[in-house]
This record gives sequence, structure tokens and C-alpha cells, in this order.
Amino acid sequence: MPIRPVDRDALADACRSVAQDEFGFVYVDRDRERIESEYESSDKSLVHADSLSKSDIEETLSTVASEETSSIERIRNGVFYVDPFGRGIDMGVAEELQELFRNQIVVTTEDLRQHFDLALDDAEFFAEELRSGQRGLVMRIVAGNRSYYTVGPKLKDHVAGGGEDLEDKLVHESLDGKISHGELEDAISVSAVSDVIGYLQTEGYVVDLDGEYLVPAAIEEYTRWLAGEIADDVVDAFQSAGYVMPVSEYDSLLTEEIERRSNVLSAVRSSRGDLSERDVLRGVRERFDGTDNPEIERDDTRGLAVHVDPADETVESHADEVVRPVLNETTAQTPSSLLDSVRPEIEDLRLASTTAANEYLRERITERADELIRDDFASEAS
Repeated sequence: MPIRPVDRDALADACRSVAQDEFGFVYVDRDRERIESEYESSDKSLVHADSLSKSDIEETLSTVASEETSSIERIRNGVFYVDPFGRGIDMGVAEELQELFRNQIVVTTEDLRQHFDLALDDAEFFAEELRSGQRGLVMRIVAGNRSYYTVGPKLKDHVAGGGEDLEDKLVHESLDGKISHGELEDAISVSAVSDVIGYLQTEGYVVDLDGEYLVPAAIEEYTRWLAGEIADDVVDAFQSAGYVMPVSEYDSLLTEEIERRSNVLSAVRSSRGDLSERDVLRGVRERFDGTDNPEIERDDTRGLAVHVDPADETVESHADEVVRPVLNETTAQTPSSLLDSVRPEIEDLRLASTTAANEYLRERITERADELIRDDFASEAS
């Protein structure tokens, strides 16, 4: 010890100043020159030492750290810690975490260590400091013997934008709304172990489809692809049904055809994210019966789904077939009487697999037959 004692308050202030720029850590070996400079320039009384040795710093700081009310904590030999949070969230730490999480929604302990320039032995301690108590700056994802960390609730509350870029990256990397396991690992920059995938699902970034991943933010691309995959079988089913079927049967058809090709509906049920089965089914259905040039029309009043073009062709064909013979008759009749003469033939038609679908088609054929008859009479009159 020096002849004159070290000014404990001045040394503590110097170490707090160093810790302020080191996210709370003081490494005596690494920071010695700055500690000495801060101490030597401080306001001390004449009875205290003017300079410090390494042992002076370590011994005095250890004594200060042992006091119950001290803000300095001894971590191990030569390493001290000053809680940088004190009165809530320290924005220097939060801003650094925001930078770290900007393109990485999940990080390892090693990522934290390197970003904050910590000694190897201090990374776990600091991660727990960020996570513990009311801080909530990071959230721990335990995966076997290894720990991963992601944005904590307090960081989300106080720092905007954490992790937002990941969604854009996943969408950009996706093909038909999906990415492979390897592509997911590239996007998050860590191993996509089950616990990490579980977190990403809960947060709504991905849905695990057994080896590949649906990106909910690219759900339109996925449902467009999925609709294309089932289109031929949907068309075949409508053909077998006479191009008209109950809406409930149509909805069941889409569900069955989706489940034949993908586990997406069951995966969405168990993903705990915001994406629902209804979202997937609605997206696929809109590819067939959307407002722009729909292939399938839904008549919700009658509870029917109609395959538009072939149903129109069926109506046109049968209307022409029943009307043409009566228009060739020479006996003058009224349009109404001609229509009445073909009604029995129309009523005998059985074109679809359900009663409601048959009634729908017969009504449309009757309407079209009436138009054809009236058009013919109008042309004769002119």
C-alpha cells in the first residue's frame, strides 16, 4: 500500500466513469491507464495518494465492493461491474441491442460477448443482467445445453424496430411463400433448433411444415401456389358434380385437397402465431372465387358454388338444344307459349349431383331459352 491511502471515493468515481462506456464492466488490466488518469485528475485531499498501482486498484475496489450499499460489484479477480441500468433502462445498452438485433432476431451468448466486447467468462453474467428482474431487454431461449437470446419485452417497448427487418428478409428469400431449413438458418444467423423455431412460430415469423417453413408475411404467394397445386382436382370435382355444388361441399373439397398435399392446416393450428387455418383457406379460396375474373362463383343466397365457364357452356348448350326445334315450327306462336312448350323438357334435365344444383341449372336454362326465343321473335319482326 502507498504511504498515503487511496482515496476510495475518487477511485470509485473513476471506475464508474469507465464502466459508463463499457456497459458496466471494469477490467483492471484493460482499463488501468484510464482508471489512473481519471483518478489522478480528480479532486483529492492532500492526505491521499496521488498515483495508483494495479494492486491499489484491485484491493481498494474489492473493499468498496464488499460494502452493502456499494454500486460496484466484484465479479472475479480484476473484474468489477457497475450496474449500468440503475434508474430503469440505460439507452446506451438498449441502442446497442437494437443494432445487434437489427438483422438477427435470435443471437447466441457469443454474439452478445463479441458485440459488447466482453471477456469470455462474463458473457453469461451479462446476458442474465439484460434478462433478469424488471429489465427484460432480452429473452432467453433454452435449447438443450445452449442458450439463445431474442428481443425482450422492455426492448420492444422502448426501442422501435427491433427484428422488423427479419420479416422482410424471410419474404425476400421465400419461394412460393416458403423457405428451406438452410435458408431459415441463413436468415436468423443461428442454428434453427426446435426451441428457436418454436419462438419464431410464436412470434409469427414462420410456420414449421416439417423441414420447410411457411412465411406468414408471404401468405398470398403461398396460397397462390397451393391453389395452383389443387386446381386440377378441384376442376375434376366440379365436372363430376355437374359444375355446381353446395358451398359447404366446395369448402370441404378445398380443405380435403389442401390436406392431401400439405400439413399446413394442422401446422398452423399448433404454431401459436397469428396466422389461422381460416387465413389459409380464405387465401386459397380467393384464388378461385375472388372478385377479379373468378373461376368459381359463390351464390351464398342459394348456398351454391358454380364453376363459371363450363356451367355457362352447359346452360347455353341445353338452352339452344331445347329451343332450336320449336323455332323451326311454322305455326305462329307467342314467345310465352313457345317457352311453355319447352318447359317439360327442361324440367326433365338432370345435370348435377344435387337437387339444389339441378334446380339452379334448370332455372338458368329456362331464362336463357326465354332470351333466345324473344331474340328470334324480335329479329323476325324487324
